[in-house]
Amino acid sequence: MLLLSGTLFALIAMQVIIAMPLALVARGLAAADAGLLTAVSAVVMVACQPLLPKLASLSHHTAMTLGYTLLATGLAGYAVTADLPGHLAATVVLSGGELLMFGRSYALVVAIAPEHARARYLSVFGTSWGFATVLAPLCGTWLIEQTGPAGLWGTLALTALLLAVAQPVVVRPLLDRPALTTTG
Repeated sequence: MLLLSGTLFALIAMQVIIAMPLALVARGLAAADAGLLTAVSAVVMVACQPLLPKLASLSHHTAMTLGYTLLATGLAGYAVTADLPGHLAATVVLSGGELLMFGRSYALVVAIAPEHARARYLSVFGTSWGFATVLAPLCGTWLIEQTGPAGLWGTLALTALLLAVAQPVVVRPLLDRPALTTTG
């Protein structure tokens, strides 16, 4: 389950990088506007760093649920807007979700993994980015061709929303189970 959710999260993140210029052009905007959106995302991440100590008190599943919800909201914003200001606003919301999730996702894997298997769990989870890097160009271009930018971002928003719902249903029980220990 962690590999699947990690791959879906990474696939969403990779679409924002890979498919954004194509989606912008499909809407009559400049592909170079993707660079502006990336810069705004970076500024949001840096500007929100002082909030991280306050957010550290959130449980893993709460932070991930909130992060996926913000991510879904930002992606839905991309789905319904056709102008640059709308994309900028959606980027701010999406970046807040990413801020909550990037480091937390690895901390979540560590919390779920038995102590003796943490390196293996992190290695497997890390491969989700490899899968996503291969899948993103294929999925993104296909979705834009079949459904346009609104379909691409709407599909990704729905995926992020499903991941938000899965956090308390799937991840919380994993975190609440008794610790797995082994000897030797």
